[in-house]
Amino acid sequence: MMDWVWWAWDWLAFLLSTTWRLIIQFAYRNPVTFALMLFGFARLWGTTIQTGYAGVLFRFGRAVKILEPGFHPLIPLIQDVRKLPVRSVTLQVPAQRIMNADGLVYDVDATLVMRIVDPIKATIEIDDLRAGCSTVLALAVADVITRSERERLSERGDLDAALKTRVQPDLERWGIQVEQVGFNTIAPTRTTTRLSQQRQRTQERASVLHQLLRAGLTTEAALALLGATRRVVSHSHARYHRLRLRPTPLPIVVAPPPPEDEEPLDDDLPV
Repeated sequence: MMDWVWWAWDWLAFLLSTTWRLIIQFAYRNPVTFALMLFGFARLWGTTIQTGYAGVLFRFGRAVKILEPGFHPLIPLIQDVRKLPVRSVTLQVPAQRIMNADGLVYDVDATLVMRIVDPIKATIEIDDLRAGCSTVLALAVADVITRSERERLSERGDLDAALKTRVQPDLERWGIQVEQVGFNTIAPTRTTTRLSQQRQRTQERASVLHQLLRAGLTTEAALALLGATRRVVSHSHARYHRLRLRPTPLPIVVAPPPPEDEEPLDDDLPV
């Protein structure tokens, strides 16, 4: 029994000495490659988490605990770490065109300031955290504007509060805290601006018409003085007028004069 143990020990010592000799020779011949391999091997046994980030430790693919900033040793092939920013992050949704409760269309964009308070939920509950937050914010913006009338759109404080109330429950499931959210721009489109100003312009013209009538003018004279800002013309009629006013000119072909020394034909000879 002792002879077998000594034989195994001698064989193990021979393997270790041979391996060490080969490593030393490879290091002398390829110092740069050996340094990179040594650095990569050392990285397998630990990780460093920077300030402003948090790490989620996975053991055999299962989330175990949250790692604070600093160096943490790891067991290769058994433990793994995923890093997430825990400082405040600003997310802006691109402008989208939304119709409100009055049927008017507006160009709206919003900004969300959030912070991860539970890195484990933010890692395992959703695949792409940034894309998910952008989708939730876009849907919340559309929901708030769709339920609001034209008069309410000028009250930015109430709209921001309603937007935060709509967004917060959806983001809490992913371990995110909403620090600030609000609308950047609620701009009416050109059509919306024309429709919203139509009532005011009509009231102004009606007021001027009543003043002319009280001045003693007849209805025909008052209407003639008031005039119309634009003549109502259908699209087909307008196209017909444009074509009639700007007809396509026909090409003018001028025949060249006959040469003077040309002899008359037989049919043109005098009888």
